[in-house]
Amino acid sequence: MDTIASSGEPKCAIEGCASKTVPLSEFPICEYHFRKIVKKYRTKVDEQERNRLAEDKARRARWAEKDERRRSWLRERSQVYYVRTGPNTIKIGFTAYLINRMQDYRLPLTHLLATEPGARAVEKERHQQFIEYRYGRLREDFIDAPELMAHIRLMRETHDTALTDNNMLHKTVVIPRLVASAGIDT
Repeated sequence: MDTIASSGEPKCAIEGCASKTVPLSEFPICEYHFRKIVKKYRTKVDEQERNRLAEDKARRARWAEKDERRRSWLRERSQVYYVRTGPNTIKIGFTAYLINRMQDYRLPLTHLLATEPGARAVEKERHQQFIEYRYGRLREDFIDAPELMAHIRLMRETHDTALTDNNMLHKTVVIPRLVASAGIDT
């Protein structure tokens, strides 16, 4: 293939093109073919970028869906618990993983007095309901006043207790309300 024009100047290396090359690149091509190659390259890069953005968007959507399923699972299993933490104190908290929470306190399950369905909102409601019995200013501990103990008895009689841990299997054991209320003294 002849790459030199009759005038002595280099010509485009693309077959069938006799145009002069331009010093825009180290490749011997004319301006027309240079622009065509750049346009094709930009189109390819733009397509790859669009595909990357679409994949990122799809990945984020999958993560959001998975996260929402996890949050939904936690909302369904969250429960407010009442646990005896001292001779005259009751802690009111919430969790979806009751077994782990009890292990965190290093207390046997026999210190668990009752549970009720709910999460942070119900826990805050109970803190407000029994605020006059709060033990300490910023704590979740309460003195075992008769009103609180009556509420705990009511919760024990009306709600099952689901013992769930946070391992990958999410094992759950339900203690029916009658069994739970039979063996635990308040």
